[in-house]
Amino acid sequence: MKKPELKDFGINQEDTLLEANYQKNRDAGPGCIAQTIGLGIWMIFFAGSAKLLPPLNLSTKIPMAAIALIILAWSVGSFFLIILIFNRCYDAIWKRQIPATNPSILKYNEALAGYNKWVQSEEKKKKEYWFSLPGYLFEKEFGKILENNGYSITITPGSADGGVDIVAEKGNVSKIIQCKAHKNPIGPGPIRELFGVLSSGDFKAKSATVVCLGGFTKGAREFAYKNNIELWDVADILKLASKTDGTQPSA
Repeated sequence: MKKPELKDFGINQEDTLLEANYQKNRDAGPGCIAQTIGLGIWMIFFAGSAKLLPPLNLSTKIPMAAIALIILAWSVGSFFLIILIFNRCYDAIWKRQIPATNPSILKYNEALAGYNKWVQSEEKKKKEYWFSLPGYLFEKEFGKILENNGYSITITPGSADGGVDIVAEKGNVSKIIQCKAHKNPIGPGPIRELFGVLSSGDFKAKSATVVCLGGFTKGAREFAYKNNIELWDVADILKLASKTDGTQPSA
């Protein structure tokens, strides 16, 4: 699925910036000046209402406390009424001056949202695929991705490999790789094992990488960082795969 571009809808970056500014004005409420005017009107109204307390008390004999509650309730209600009126006036007078949303921008945003949803769905499917692989198939499919990125690879035998699953070479540089098809983060143990093999020089490699679908614990990352061991999780695998011509791993 092709990612939608602005030019496909006859718009450009300037159009989207203008629309963002218009949207900001549409979402904004009354400005400080309008709010101050509204508050001033309400305060005058409230002060006038308060002056009615003594006359009402004298003429109706209603207790002053009851009249005060009535006036307070009326004043609070009037406050919200005035704010509502100001908001409606603001919408009717000010917001009508703001241009309507460009239909092309609406279509572009809808297309972009659809594309992003599709990307998320595809990424989820790819992750589920990788997590479904048993260990030996994981090594095989990861090796194919390395080959697509210019590496010459050798998959080691299943035993007596010292933790090395793949030897990858590009030019005069070689690296040893350990693959873990674990769904949960692994600790520093496998990283220490591979570091020992790298230090021994048995494979004459310049660097080492541990690949684990489920990621790594904090201790594993700290050990790897101190000893210059690369750590790759499923997100790194998908990123490496995206650099190739788009061919998908075989099912």
